[in-house]
This record gives sequence, structure tokens and C-alpha cells, in this order.
Amino acid sequence: MEKKMETRLSGRPLVTHQTGENESFLIGTREQLLSLAESIVQAVNSAKPSEFFGHRVLTSNILYGKLDSKGELGIDEVVIVESDEQKDAVFYTVYNS
Repeated sequence: MEKKMETRLSGRPLVTHQTGENESFLIGTREQLLSLAESIVQAVNSAKPSEFFGHRVLTSNILYGKLDSKGELGIDEVVIVESDEQKDAVFYTVYNS
């Protein structure tokens, strides 16, 4: 089972963007995208309480390194908030830091 997981993770999807406004693309094989989706679920289910930019949230770093480094986006942590309002508050704290 571990050997199969190594094979599945050898290629990673990537995120890239176009020059136009509000355009970005998640690109990968079916297997790579399904593996990323499974990793997102694992990250949500394994998140632990922590403080993130002054906000009490749940975080997980399981997705670190799951995207191909050729893309313009990488994910360091998954941050789980309690509400849409807290999501906006965390976003603006990070954005303005």
C-alpha cells in the first residue's frame, strides 16, 4: 500500500493563472486531482486547534508540498474557521499583514 501511495504522489497537480483578471486553473491528471481531493479531506479531518494571525482556528499542514512547484500557487496550511464572517476576518488579516 505504501509503495502505491508513493507512485500516486510522484506527480502533483499545479495551479496556474492566465493574464486575464480572475482566471486560474487547477491542472492535473484524474489520479493527481483525486489524490489532492483526498488530501484535502484528510487535512480537514486532522486539523488541530491553533492560533493563526491572531485568530483561534483549526489548522493542518498535510497539503504542504502536494502541488507541483512549477505552478504559481502552493499551500502551506489549511485553515478551518467557524463561520463565513471569521473566514473574511482571517483573510483580511493575512491580506493586510
